[in-house]
Amino acid sequence: MANFFSTIFSYALMSLYLILPLGWIYWLWIAVKIGGFAMFAMALFPITAPFAALLGGWSFLFGIPDWAYSFFIS
Repeated sequence: MANFFSTIFSYALMSLYLILPLGWIYWLWIAVKIGGFAMFAMALFPITAPFAALLGGWSFLFGIPDWAYSFFIS
């Protein structure tokens, strides 16, 4: 049983290692595509880059949230 949970935890970490860099690149691509300079700057600033990677991963899987679109574009 412990081996089962270890395997599930390993798969979760591997998927996180894959989705974060992909999310960061996707966030940059969305920023360029819709012309959001604040989004682009957020992805490049070292303190906010992990948050941009999480948002980008979420946006890649489920679509960009309405609040993020209105916050960065409006």
